[in-house]
Amino acid sequence: MKAQRSESLRSRRVALRGVGAEFTVREAKAGLSAILRQVAKGSEVTITSRGRPAARIVPVDLPGAPFAVDLEWLRTMRVVGSGLPSEQLVREDREARG
Repeated sequence: MKAQRSESLRSRRVALRGVGAEFTVREAKAGLSAILRQVAKGSEVTITSRGRPAARIVPVDLPGAPFAVDLEWLRTMRVVGSGLPSEQLVREDREARG
């Protein structure tokens, strides 16, 4: 019986990859690990109870890695037309605002 459930989950995972799959509460309880692996790969999964959607499992949006900023390079950048470093222009603007 257990192999049968696992095979059912596996066939649904392959058939509906990326589209979103639907599982009953019983199937979800029996194959939660497989469902979570599917969701981690980007799929959405709907859990149904008595034939009606009850919950949706979606991938977590993890923030991307912060980009590296070369502050020394930024400090040497000149604003076109002014000839002043951007750092100085920003500082002057902030001071003018109070």
